[in-house]
Amino acid sequence: MELNELNLHKRLKSHHEVTAGLDKLFPSKDSGKDYLQKILAGNPPAKPAAIYIHVPFCSKICGFCNLNRSLLNKKTSEYHHLVIEKIRKAAAWPYLRDTGFSSVYFGGGTPTTLSAAQLGEILNALHDNFNLKPETEISVETSLSELTDEKLHVMKDKGVNRLSIGVQSFLDRGRGLMGRKGDAAFALRRMTEIIGSGFSNTGIDFIYNYPGQTAEELEAELEAVFSLDIAGASVYALILMKGSTLAEKIRTGSLPAIAGLEEEKTFFLKILEAFRGKGFTVLEPTKFVRPGRDNYTYVRIQNSWQDVLAIGTGAGGRLGDYVYYYAPVPMPPWEFPVSRMGRVASAQQVLLEKISGSHQFGHFIPEEAAEHSALYARIIEHLEEKNLLTRTPAGETTCTDEGLFYAYTISRYIVEELAQAMTQKKLTTEGAFPAPRRSLIPRAIVTTLGLVFTGLGFAGIALPLLPATPFFLAALFCFARGSRRFHDWLMSKPFIARPIQDYRRQGGLSARRKLRILALVFATLLASAIIVGKPHVWIILAAVFALKLFLFLFVIKTVKSGP
Repeated sequence: MELNELNLHKRLKSHHEVTAGLDKLFPSKDSGKDYLQKILAGNPPAKPAAIYIHVPFCSKICGFCNLNRSLLNKKTSEYHHLVIEKIRKAAAWPYLRDTGFSSVYFGGGTPTTLSAAQLGEILNALHDNFNLKPETEISVETSLSELTDEKLHVMKDKGVNRLSIGVQSFLDRGRGLMGRKGDAAFALRRMTEIIGSGFSNTGIDFIYNYPGQTAEELEAELEAVFSLDIAGASVYALILMKGSTLAEKIRTGSLPAIAGLEEEKTFFLKILEAFRGKGFTVLEPTKFVRPGRDNYTYVRIQNSWQDVLAIGTGAGGRLGDYVYYYAPVPMPPWEFPVSRMGRVASAQQVLLEKISGSHQFGHFIPEEAAEHSALYARIIEHLEEKNLLTRTPAGETTCTDEGLFYAYTISRYIVEELAQAMTQKKLTTEGAFPAPRRSLIPRAIVTTLGLVFTGLGFAGIALPLLPATPFFLAALFCFARGSRRFHDWLMSKPFIARPIQDYRRQGGLSARRKLRILALVFATLLASAIIVGKPHVWIILAAVFALKLFLFLFVIKTVKSGP
């Protein structure tokens, strides 16, 4: 098999891009329900596992971000109850209760938008319900502005031992561009206070190649970074995410474009040299750590295809080979402690995911490819000839400095070549597995449909002829795909959110609620029939009531408890 040419004209900047589309290329026919029943009935593997808790709120949307988050709203004050409920539900299963979790990771969003009391309650629930050991790494992502002294005290008291702080920039111009709260002086002062409070394992997120950044500005950023006793730093080239404020400003010309690939490489190599010069080592392509200070247990578990119990709206996790996601839309209840929005990964996908996970830590091991190990060895030789990979004195293969810059591109290339050998399908050198299917309906149309369903839902409140809750569910489904703003607005209305949450939690309506609704519908229809006084209208109204009665008796489940 002849190797395809590696395209270095485009650089992948995220590990998420490396395996994108594998689930489409290698669809699995396994039933998620059957798989979960089997795995949860057994004993947990004696391997490291992690818990991931997603908090999808931010007090301010950063200029570079389009991730799964929303501004603070009325749901924030109740969010910890949802998380704790999920924790208790998961712990009711012996498989999860007995798992020895090596890492707990709070991500977002900004987890510290929750109050100190909320964070304390969640941490208490974790300790009370799961097998957490004193050495378990408990990590919290945060911004500087949301991390109060009270929250620091609570987190330290409850076992949090690692902080990941989204500083992004230590210069006023950089912080302003990226929408960070507080100026450069505040950022340095607050970082010093946090590290001094006893959190020695504190790392930062740091972005380079933002619009108009100069070599002098990068030098000043690095000088500020190294003035702090940080345990590690995640260093990212700016990714212009579609829909982010920065991307829109660059598109419209109100901000200069980011530097091109060669200048970005110059920035990266300068950063790499600077961190090495200060005693940091490369843990993964975007992560520098001080040896012995930051083990980054969570990402090691994530990239070695171990169990990750995900909790919270927007969280994604894995149980065995079942990969799942909690979408921000109402979902029918089911019996398992993980989201029903998931699938069992095929054996081929699992193999390639594990190989790409090894790449994250600079390991290129042909034997991992099983029957395709000879092809993997040829790919490595090809990349060594291009001075992207090299052999260490111990005989291991790892990235050169330039290879580290292109690490995700290289990993994607290897995965593509191996996948082509597995499927006998020709893949383009532009990297591409079949892209995840995009909605055929534009966002504007989906949002409009959501508004129509919202209107019908309100009509159902005023006129009991219509079932309000199903229309509101349909509206939320549309808004989740068209407008997060309308979705959050609709769910902020207690008289809408409460019945939907009750229906989702119970899987139906209580007999009492059904009788109350039917009585109201009957009274309204009877009044309409008397007022109109026309036989053909009576027939229509009788048909409407019959339909309502049929739905309540044979479609909507009757539950024992409920309003």
